Amino acid sequence: MRCFLGLDLSPQTKLAIEQWRDKALPVTRSQIPACNFHITSVFLGDVSMPVLDAICSEVDHLSLPKAEILLNEMGYWSKPRVTFLTSTSPSSELTHIATKLSHIAKRLSVRVEDRRYIPHVTIQRKASHAPPAPIIAPDFTCQFDAIHLFESCSTEKGVRYPILKTWPLV
Repeated sequence: MRCFLGLDLSPQTKLAIEQWRDKALPVTRSQIPACNFHITSVFLGDVSMPVLDAICSEVDHLSLPKAEILLNEMGYWSKPRVTFLTSTSPSSELTHIATKLSHIAKRLSVRVEDRRYIPHVTIQRKASHAPPAPIIAPDFTCQFDAIHLFESCSTEKGVRYPILKTWPLV
């Protein structure tokens, strides 16, 4: 199964980001549907059920803090060709969550990227170039009280991210 651990945005925030994107940026064919907006904490990739069960068992015993982020900056990464929203000052709680989950994955021999964690919400994929600066600055406060195990499912209508398991943040 292709999976990741992450944070789900509220439906209201997903719709607000979609509406902002549609007003502030040129419309492209590579727009991510609002239902897919999320923040990945750690990408697990293709993992077997025994490894996934072991990860879930480890997360069951964690006590992770509630977190929030102010999405107030737009960015673009040329190598994966994605446009995203992030924060000029990401919370230490989000980094703490990602670090703890990454350590669990590594301990269970899951290959995890070794690079600085930047919490973000991807809003466009396969963007051939960076979009122009938005005509309206992003300004979305997201609060999180749970971490989720998502599956990445390819369908005829595109990728979907059903939630397989949820853990509360305290």
